[in-house]
Amino acid sequence: MVVLYLDMGSDGEVEISLPLSYLEEPADQLSGLRHGSVLLRVMLKSFVPVTRAQAQVLHDTQKGFSQQAAFITILIGDFQKLETRLRTLTEGRSKVAPDDLGLIPMTNTDANPQREIYVATQPNGTPRAIIECSRSKTTPRQTCTHELRTRGVGVVLDYSADLLPMWAEVQARVERFLGCATGE
Repeated sequence: MVVLYLDMGSDGEVEISLPLSYLEEPADQLSGLRHGSVLLRVMLKSFVPVTRAQAQVLHDTQKGFSQQAAFITILIGDFQKLETRLRTLTEGRSKVAPDDLGLIPMTNTDANPQREIYVATQPNGTPRAIIECSRSKTTPRQTCTHELRTRGVGVVLDYSADLLPMWAEVQARVERFLGCATGE
């Protein structure tokens, strides 16, 4: 196990323990070091680590489109609070009723938006997640960027837009994984 300390700015630091196999960069593989962020890639179903080379092969062969072969990228660090990020993203947009995935699509007055923005909220109305998905028809692999906060850290996930219907399951898996990593 490697013990890392993430600098969370004014919130202090968060200790994260991970098996060495999850950390590809030699600088990340030393216990006791402080980091601004940590990047991980994992298979969605098993959470087995994926190397940079394996991720490239999955991306190039488009195997990441199937849920069985799906991998996600997880960036853990001190990122902008969801409430602040939401205000920035939703400028000029309005909320509509939640869809069947439990997400609130943010409509845009732009006739040709390049991205779709969704918000998931807690029962008290605060953001639970913010998800931005590319809409470009020319991009061979459309992706979603999924932001959340859990276990005292900010998390940014990247995955195939085909996985958007599974956003809540993806988030729950990441939250469980980070619960183990932070000892919570």
